[in-house]
Amino acid sequence: MKAEMVRRAPAVFLIVALGILSILQHGQVTAEELIPENFSVVAQTGINTMYANLETGEFVIQQDDGYLWWSNPPERDADRIARGIPKMELSAQLIVGYRDSLERTYTVNSQTGSVNRSGVSVEPINQGIRVIYDFPRDHITIPVEYTLQEDFLEARIVTDEIVEGEDSFVASISLLPYFGAGSQDDEGYMLVPDGSGSLIFMNNGKIFADAYREPVYGSDSSIAPVIQRVQKEDIRLPVFGLQKNGRGFLAVMTEGESIGYVNAWVAGKKAGYNTVYPEFLYRQVESLLLLERSFWAQEVEVSARNISAVEAVAVRYYFLPEEQSTYVGMGHKYQSYLVEEKKLLPSEYVESYPLYLDLYGSVDLTKSFLGVPYKSVEPLTTYDEAAEILQTLQDSGVEEMAARYLGWTAGGPTNEKIPVKVKPERKLGGKQGFLDLLTFADSLNIPIYPSLDLVQFQKSGRGISRFFHSAQTINRAPAYQYSYKVSTMLKDKKEKPWYLLSPVRLPEIVEKSAASLQGLGSSKLALEFFGSRVYSDFKTVDRGAAVEYFVEALEYLSQETSSILMETPNDYALPYLDHAVGVPVQSSGFDITDDSVPFYQIAIRGYLPYSTPSINLHSDPDRMILKALETGSSPLFTLVAKDPSVIKESRYDFLYSVGFDYWEQWIIDNYKMLAEVLTQVAGEKITDHRRLAPDVYETTYGNGIKVIVNYGFSDRVLEGNRIPQRGFIMVGGVN
Repeated sequence: MKAEMVRRAPAVFLIVALGILSILQHGQVTAEELIPENFSVVAQTGINTMYANLETGEFVIQQDDGYLWWSNPPERDADRIARGIPKMELSAQLIVGYRDSLERTYTVNSQTGSVNRSGVSVEPINQGIRVIYDFPRDHITIPVEYTLQEDFLEARIVTDEIVEGEDSFVASISLLPYFGAGSQDDEGYMLVPDGSGSLIFMNNGKIFADAYREPVYGSDSSIAPVIQRVQKEDIRLPVFGLQKNGRGFLAVMTEGESIGYVNAWVAGKKAGYNTVYPEFLYRQVESLLLLERSFWAQEVEVSARNISAVEAVAVRYYFLPEEQSTYVGMGHKYQSYLVEEKKLLPSEYVESYPLYLDLYGSVDLTKSFLGVPYKSVEPLTTYDEAAEILQTLQDSGVEEMAARYLGWTAGGPTNEKIPVKVKPERKLGGKQGFLDLLTFADSLNIPIYPSLDLVQFQKSGRGISRFFHSAQTINRAPAYQYSYKVSTMLKDKKEKPWYLLSPVRLPEIVEKSAASLQGLGSSKLALEFFGSRVYSDFKTVDRGAAVEYFVEALEYLSQETSSILMETPNDYALPYLDHAVGVPVQSSGFDITDDSVPFYQIAIRGYLPYSTPSINLHSDPDRMILKALETGSSPLFTLVAKDPSVIKESRYDFLYSVGFDYWEQWIIDNYKMLAEVLTQVAGEKITDHRRLAPDVYETTYGNGIKVIVNYGFSDRVLEGNRIPQRGFIMVGGVN
């Protein structure tokens, strides 16, 4: 009987497809009439109902107004694009990648490998179903629980209960690859959290572009790529979303997000559907270059034998009311999640609009004497000069500032050793000069955030061994970090590599470093790479569990310091911060994507003050000023007091044009212009954002003020407003 029901399922859905077509021709019927008879009610809340096929594990969610979200497209049998395996994947809830002992790769989906082989079993549980997907030929069993809560569906893979065969090692699991997918007749978009956020319009025709597939929190730094193929923005927030015909959902990875990927493609690529979905790496994979310097060099992949340490991976699908089914509504829903689940609280600085400064105190350069190389610390902004910059800007009318001070410790910004004992650099003014700077800045009411890198180092010392306490690769070698050549995209072997501190050592290190910094009179701290990089130590902890150590360290630091500033923070760091700088204002611009949106800013606005990436390090500073206006960001500038030509042709040559004398008046003029507008919306949430025309965007704030930005090179007249080329207007507020 069970096999018979499985064979009948495609026919049932063909009938559903024909029924939907009939509705379009003859009028409406109720949502219940669209649900096949072999689907039963398995869960209900005040606003949603869940129906499931207890033979196959397929399900559908009905919202209170009748709108339906299907686990698999109901009209999929009519799809004429998908063939073979892609056709069967339309009926699958899982796509599983696995390897054998010879590192050969295989892919199987739950429809062909489990349902069609009578391997699936479904049992009702509280508020949902538990589906056991047994793959008899592949010797793999994966349990998944689908439960309905008040306003979301949770899909949870119980990784602790995954069973593998003797020669079948699960590498990855894609979950609900076609949930809510849009057909070629649907309109809408997929939201991917690339950089600030990016939209992929349904049916955009980009079938020859690479599908979107990016890791949450960026690549694992313990797995250094053989070739650095492209510079791109990372995923900072473990979310994705979909809007179809005016209805939408926001999906949040709530467990196992650090081993997660976000995937998306458009109709015509593999099938006649537009979809976005999560994938989880059950085992990490490392690329190695064999015979690297020979003609026979070959890149090979090696997978970890140990599984991820996460107990489960889970995704919540929040179903949005029609009026909130936009990427702005998705951002508001995610903000609610951060507040309710992650305990995000408003920063004491949230209603301010500061000018952010990155001041470089010194850099470490390699020089030579009689042909012998040696390290030299080159001062760029002494403690006295830093005070002068702050005083000059304040005297010029810049009323609010916050400064991050980099390269202020002995030896410059590159850690030879982990700074468990912090000492100010003698060439910048020594300990007394540093104390005087803090006192002076405090008198101006300008917070100074001394910056520390607590994860990267080059030498053993201070109780940390580069062999025993550094992160290791899958092959148990130190996870060397390299610079990459721009010309070849290969590792630059002339530059000295560095190490990453094992995540398990972080809580111990931050305790010592915080105590040392407090001894210098600073209660504020800027952390480099800390909240923006997640990596494994394959000797002790994988990426899945590494986040726990970063969070533990942040919890301690938030109690021991008065304020923390961080650059491009990932979601788990947000509850511990007072400032987020360098927040991306655009996406990577992958071929498959269509537009950048300020999803990140929408999600944190009203809780954290945030800045653009450094404006004067960008190739088009004027465009970055407009980005600040569109996203409601404070501007960030990187500055040095001395002539930066001394760093020409060094690894710090990105600082070549950041002299304060050159940028002083430009910074003052542009900050005043930005502040005139954005102080009027400080602390206000973004309530709407939309593209009015190509290169023209409108942002609306909680108090009704609108800012319209024109990135184009000609004036535009839209909705009765003239927006100057490469300019903006403010509607409402005080001009």
